[in-house]
Amino acid sequence: RLLSPLFDGDIIVYYGRLKLYLYTLHEKLMRQAIFEDETVQVIYDFNNKFNY
Repeated sequence: RLLSPLFDGDIIVYYGRLKLYLYTLHEKLMRQAIFEDETVQVIYDFNNKFNY
């Protein structure tokens, strides 16, 4: 688990095999991504956007 700061509040990034989940600190699911391969990479840029 990784805690990342955002202007709207913090989120929790949880990733496992082929899946990625973004949660608010109140455990509300923000986004879910399922990947076809086993490589999951998340890049947090300075515009507060996640690139997969």
